[in-house]
Amino acid sequence: MSLPGASRFDRWARHLVPEGSVGRDRQLRLYLALVFALFVPTTLVVAWFDWIRGDRVTATLVAVICAILLTFLRTLRRARDIRWGYRGVLAPAVILLTAILFLGGGGGYAILWYYVFPAGFYFVFGAREGSVWVAALVVPACFILFSDLGASYSADLRYRFGVTFSLMTAMALGLQLSRDRADRELALEKASLEEALAKVRTLSEMLPMCAWCRKVRDDEGYWMRIEEYLREETGTEVSHGICEECAVMLDEALDREGASPVGDVPGRQA
Repeated sequence: MSLPGASRFDRWARHLVPEGSVGRDRQLRLYLALVFALFVPTTLVVAWFDWIRGDRVTATLVAVICAILLTFLRTLRRARDIRWGYRGVLAPAVILLTAILFLGGGGGYAILWYYVFPAGFYFVFGAREGSVWVAALVVPACFILFSDLGASYSADLRYRFGVTFSLMTAMALGLQLSRDRADRELALEKASLEEALAKVRTLSEMLPMCAWCRKVRDDEGYWMRIEEYLREETGTEVSHGICEECAVMLDEALDREGASPVGDVPGRQA
């Protein structure tokens, strides 16, 4: 059933997001749907233009990458841990992209596809594993660019790519680290709220109290003063005073004993 106000993309993404998928798993599956919606058509168009202008090796390799994505579509939808599906798709995609760079595909401009990957790596795998994937992508690329193997690239392109790709990777990593920190803070806040809610539920339940001394019994069976119980369970500090009725009774008792009245007792209402 579609949610009220669901976009066309949301309705289409349901085909890639199984029932019951929530939280982080749902985020990654929706991201996968976005990849299929944007990346696959775009790369197929690029492959078609490469084929028309005679670069059929590059066009074939790009088409193979898209075929891998489409082949793994059903497997990705059924995978319990969607990250393993991403690993299965990205490993051959990285290898094929390295081959395209080695052959000088796309007239040497295939290297621009490298900028697509860092943000995706960090979003899917996190800071640590994402950095491993970035290294697996860029180390072979740098070896090809700065060596005499494979296609020839200009020195200007080499250094510009090194600077700009490093900058983009650093920005993607910084965003992921800030996202991880926000997630940790949110998890701590959630745990604190759950603890507070558990205490409220405890206080809202039947609380055993001694009818004589007014002590209360905690969950472990120990009897303690109500002030101590409130301090331990809620952090509430109790200040003592005397109400009007008790002050009157105390004054009468002191009068009978010939003692001085209570007078200005802290907490007594005038």
